[in-house]
Amino acid sequence: MQQEGHADDPRDKMLSLARRPLSAAVPAGNLLGVHLFQCPDTVGIVARLSECIASRGGNIHSVDVFVPDHKPIFYSRSEFTYNPMLWPRDVTVRVPDLDPKYKTSVLASKQDFNAGVKLIGATSHFVTPELDAGPIIEQMVERVSHRDTLQSFVVKSENLEKQCLAEAIKSYCELRVLPYELKKTVVF
Repeated sequence: MQQEGHADDPRDKMLSLARRPLSAAVPAGNLLGVHLFQCPDTVGIVARLSECIASRGGNIHSVDVFVPDHKPIFYSRSEFTYNPMLWPRDVTVRVPDLDPKYKTSVLASKQDFNAGVKLIGATSHFVTPELDAGPIIEQMVERVSHRDTLQSFVVKSENLEKQCLAEAIKSYCELRVLPYELKKTVVF
């Protein structure tokens, strides 16, 4: 999910997903919210977003921010606790133009084993009509050696693929993945 907005009035651009209660240290009735924000970069965005959340009784627990060096676009993801009774119900939500399916590729093969490769890898990305062309969400590598048999080589590759896919799905479900440019992602 993605939220696009203008930094001038972040109260109109909030995204909060209340899905689980928090520990006993948090006041009763408060929930966890996740706020995603994207807009042109300018001075004071974090201050305005923080004020918006605080003005409704929210308490920020973590914030991740990304501004690319070559393009003045501000991306952020905040986790906060809040009382749903104080939060507005008219929330605008946009879903990215990406298919939330995942694709992993098994890169281990008999040919790779016979060639003596020393690293095997797995990639999880969004599915697009072109094979293996979607924005990458997660990549992992694992070292293999001359001690591996073809069977252990394949088992390591399959396990790596499962781990990579699980991490990509976890990041997506936790709203940590935002589309960035045409074929990239920001993963907080």
